[in-house]
Amino acid sequence: MRPRHMAPLAGAALSLAFIITLAHAAPAAPPDTLARVVPLPAIEVRALREPQPLRDVPAQTEVLDQRMLARTGATRLSTLLTPLAGLHGYQSGPDGEPTVVDPRGFTGNGEISYLKVLVDGVDVRGLESGDIEWSGVIPSDAARVEVVGGPGAWLYGDGAEGGIVNVIRARAPEGFSPHARLTAGSFGNVGGDGGVGFGAAGAQLDLSGGGRQVDGWRDRSRERLAAGGAHGRWEPWTRTTVTVDASMLDTRREDPGALTPEQMAADRGAAENPGDFTDTRRIVSTLGFVHGDPDDQQWRITPYYREEQVDQVRTIAFQAPLHHSTGRSYGAEVGWLGMFAPAGHALQLDAGWQGESGILDTQYQDWDGSQAGAMLADGRGARATQSAFGGARLELSHVLTLRGGVRGDWLDVRYDDHLGTGSQTQRTLSAMSPFAALSARGAGGVSGYLSYGGAFHAPTLRQLFDPRPFVVGFDPLTGPVVITISNGLIDPQRSDNLELGLRVDTPDGRALSLTLYDMRVRDEIDFDNANFRYANLGESLHRGALATVITPLVAGWDLRLDGAITPTTIRGGDLDGNQINGVPQGQGAARLGWSPAKTLGFDATARWVGRQWLDEANQHPLGDYAVLDLGASAAVSRVRVALRIGNLFDRRFADTGYIGALGEERLVPAAGRNASVTLRYE
Repeated sequence: MRPRHMAPLAGAALSLAFIITLAHAAPAAPPDTLARVVPLPAIEVRALREPQPLRDVPAQTEVLDQRMLARTGATRLSTLLTPLAGLHGYQSGPDGEPTVVDPRGFTGNGEISYLKVLVDGVDVRGLESGDIEWSGVIPSDAARVEVVGGPGAWLYGDGAEGGIVNVIRARAPEGFSPHARLTAGSFGNVGGDGGVGFGAAGAQLDLSGGGRQVDGWRDRSRERLAAGGAHGRWEPWTRTTVTVDASMLDTRREDPGALTPEQMAADRGAAENPGDFTDTRRIVSTLGFVHGDPDDQQWRITPYYREEQVDQVRTIAFQAPLHHSTGRSYGAEVGWLGMFAPAGHALQLDAGWQGESGILDTQYQDWDGSQAGAMLADGRGARATQSAFGGARLELSHVLTLRGGVRGDWLDVRYDDHLGTGSQTQRTLSAMSPFAALSARGAGGVSGYLSYGGAFHAPTLRQLFDPRPFVVGFDPLTGPVVITISNGLIDPQRSDNLELGLRVDTPDGRALSLTLYDMRVRDEIDFDNANFRYANLGESLHRGALATVITPLVAGWDLRLDGAITPTTIRGGDLDGNQINGVPQGQGAARLGWSPAKTLGFDATARWVGRQWLDEANQHPLGDYAVLDLGASAAVSRVRVALRIGNLFDRRFADTGYIGALGEERLVPAAGRNASVTLRYE
């Protein structure tokens, strides 16, 4: 066994000894059951497919409750996720709020996501690249948001390597309930939406729609958004629930690009790209059937359909064709949950199957800045997925709980070239994702866990089969030399995570959470600059220590501290031990809140991000930065006003960047001072 594996294994052994000691030290208590909602805290988490008390979840878990969500003036959920330990939010949008959130040392720069984002249990990532459109999730529309850190592939398969974000929409109350919202802010930020809810015993229906536009704080950074949806819930019989959800999101966003340090010093609001933009329309619909009781046996079936249409102009290597794609996918998930009591011990078993089939038609055409020209590439990519999963949770005693699960995923991917060679590529990819955890509950609200989880990230259809042509030279005999940066031979990226967690929740609202993790990633998917294409490029090591402290103070004051140390390094080769570019080594956030009354609240959040590099050689540092954000909220009857001020002291910095095609530094400037006010009738 290599020496580098000894430290985490020794730590795991000591951790296991600690948990067992904790278990034996706890005083005797009456028999407990998995369905019991413990009072410390009285919060159930649904992100693991079935409700369970927060302190029993064997993973770093945060819950943003409805009170917090309703009081925020943020228009993107990413704004609330950014200060949390283990998450990194960056790339300011036109309104100043972050548009990208990456977890635990993974970085996709908005191209892909290592977070599995679910809205009422439905995956809302993009079909072509797996990206997240955070503009489509407005915090105040949710009943709560659950954030589960660490690998979730054993539950949700591909795309959950860094964690799960589960958004649960608010239900319409009984009776007729209209709601409306108006937003205005800096940089020409204006918008509004409204809807009506109908609630009765055993049935709810909510209809909503609206839009927003922002001129943007940089040249060519305008954003336009329109959204609408219908969400219903019906209980036709005892222990039977039917849900229906349909939502549409239509966005148009200009992309000003990155600047050199000289350009940023001269005018940080300038645009590099002359005409880059992305128009996206996404439709998601789902129908859910649940029958039974989670305390006994429960069956569920959820068919769904997703559609995506994208028009995009993006300059790469000084070339900017028009990209048009249309994607459709449909699938279903079937699951079963059962509760048993062998020898007086509560045992929960669950199993399920998921199948999905999707196609993506993609084209590239010449673009003169106003209209499309000759067809450059045309093809169809397809992906069919079959997944089977199962798990068990056994209460060994009123203190110790053992949990295990495994999921297998089989992906058939295929690409047909409709232009040029007419070639065809087909492969089958597979992955197994195991999970095991031992958790313990002690006295005084203390709980802890030790877990192992395997995860994977399948290459996206864009990484596998994107036919975008790049002209890299000219042959006198054959003409232009054309290549693509996609690679149909990429294998899934795989990882193994060992994690130790400890949390304390007290009746007076104090909480402490500490998480240590060690994740080893192999066959990492990244862009190979030497060969100008995507490839599996070796290994990386993700290690971290995450801590959160929450405590009420006096006279309505409260304090929250979040900290993360996330050294994420390259393993092997000439760059062994270097920090991965675009990943901070450290972050911290402190939030001070004051609520002199239930209907009134103020908060100030200071954030610090440090030790980043633009390159893997760690020769081009990105400066540390710190910002202060303010918020306020007041409610009178059914009317609430919320104010948000970002970057109060107007700090000028770049929060991400990269090394350009000519070896130059490229910086993405962050927004200066920005503000918005929201008026909501609910």
